[in-house]
Amino acid sequence: MIAYVETNFVLEVALLQDEHQDCLEILALAKKDSLRLVVPAVSLVEPYATLTRRRKERGQLCEVLSRELKHLIRSESYRRHKSAMDDIVSLLMRSGQEEKDRLNSAIRELLSVAEVIPLTADVVASALAFQTQPGLSPPDALVYASVRSHLDLAARGKSCFLNKNAKDFDVPDIQAALAQRGCKILFSFRDGFGYIKSQLEKP
Repeated sequence: MIAYVETNFVLEVALLQDEHQDCLEILALAKKDSLRLVVPAVSLVEPYATLTRRRKERGQLCEVLSRELKHLIRSESYRRHKSAMDDIVSLLMRSGQEEKDRLNSAIRELLSVAEVIPLTADVVASALAFQTQPGLSPPDALVYASVRSHLDLAARGKSCFLNKNAKDFDVPDIQAALAQRGCKILFSFRDGFGYIKSQLEKP
C-alpha cells in the first residue's frame, strides 16, 4: 500500500502537534516495510518557509515585548514579575532554533524511509494547469501535481493521500481524479492511520 503525505505531515512531526503520534505510527509502518511512504520534494522544502515566517513574527513580537517590559518594571508593583517576563521572551527567542532543529531531524527520518517525488519540469507544468482549481494555491498545486504524476506511474493498488488541508483539497474534481487512480484522500492523520491499519489488516 502507498501513503502519500505532504507538508503538514512534516510539520506535525517536527512541531509535535496534535496528531504527531499518528504520524509517528505511520512512519513506523514504513520502517517495517508494511507501507510505502511517498512525499513530494516540495513538501520537504515548504516547512522551512513556514518556520522562517514564524521566527520573523516571533522576533518582532520579542522586540515589542522587551520594550513594554522595560516600561513595566519601572513600576514597583510589576518589578517582582521581571524573571517570569524574561522567561517568556527567552522562550520565544529560543523556540525558533529548537523548531528548526526538530524539523531537520524529522526530514532526515523521512528521507530514511520515504520515497521522494522529484520536482520535475513536467510536475511544474502540471501544477501551473492545476492552479485553475478553486482555491488551490501554487504550493498545493505542486503537491497535487506531484501526487498525480506518481500515481500515473505507479502500479495500480491501494493508496491514500493524507493531508490536513481540506480547504484546498476537498474539491470534487480533485477527489474524483484521485479516486479514478485508486487513491483515497483523508483530511486527518489520525483517520489516515486508522484507514491504513484497516487496509493492512485485510486478507
